Amino acid sequence: ISSGFCSEIKKILLSKKSNVEVKLTDSVSLIKTYGELKVIDLAKYQPYEYRINSPLKIDNERLFFDGCSDTSNRNIYSHDYPLTIRNIIPSDLIQVGSNVVTARRVMIDWKLPLHLRRIWPVFINKDGKIIYCPRYRKDFKKDSSLNLYVKY
Repeated sequence: ISSGFCSEIKKILLSKKSNVEVKLTDSVSLIKTYGELKVIDLAKYQPYEYRINSPLKIDNERLFFDGCSDTSNRNIYSHDYPLTIRNIIPSDLIQVGSNVVTARRVMIDWKLPLHLRRIWPVFINKDGKIIYCPRYRKDFKKDSSLNLYVKY
């Protein structure tokens, strides 16, 4: 590690910005996000998209979703299929209560860590409307009764 690189890390640590990313190589980044410093493998944070034609169960490295159970608590109904599950895009519009806001604003309000912003899911109905975006909570605890959770 060069002295210049050490100086760069020191600048990142002392920066008043909540989120800072420095690319170390084509596939690795150093990220400061809300007081934590992480080295991430960018290959794990690539865009994705799943298309689901009918209710089914998904349990992969990104998320758990039991579409065969009652998903009305997630605003997901049988008439919404086929569903698309994809990573959130900062320009996406999400309804929060009676307001429609950009996903970027939601991610900031939730203090969603910078690396998770690349892969956080949204559920889109057959009409192309975002119908659900799981809420991020730093203190999330997995529970066996949940029909959906993001693995991070």
